Amino acid sequence: MSNAKKEKFEDYFELIQNSMQKFECDFKYENNEFSIHSSKKDFIDIIHFIKDYPTTNFDILVDICAVDYPKNKKRFEIVYQFLSTSQKIRMKLKLKIFDKESVPSICSIFPNSNWYEREIWDLFGISFDNHPDLRRILTDYDFEG
Repeated sequence: MSNAKKEKFEDYFELIQNSMQKFECDFKYENNEFSIHSSKKDFIDIIHFIKDYPTTNFDILVDICAVDYPKNKKRFEIVYQFLSTSQKIRMKLKLKIFDKESVPSICSIFPNSNWYEREIWDLFGISFDNHPDLRRILTDYDFEG
């Protein structure tokens, strides 16, 4: 990455950080990637903000995955990956949760999250509140994730 491009990226990261001070979250910038670690309390507000705020404009949800850390107090981490087509920048939004804790669905904001959330529920047993069709897509109905 050229120095000019890296500097633009760092400036953009700082702008987002300053814009989001009202939210309970932490920011991390590493290896030319940035991520936001969200609290569950502000999670939906942050999703709306990063999609709708002109400075951020992360208009595409690229992927959602879950990671299981069995030894951690907050066992699961859900990682949302977004793309801003106007800024040509990717960003990760991370949410750590306890075992058997549910997460708000983002289907009403990013409809393509439907399948990702179903897959995570199916394989990890993480429930998504207000999901329009939370049912199995990969495993047998008797499977306990």
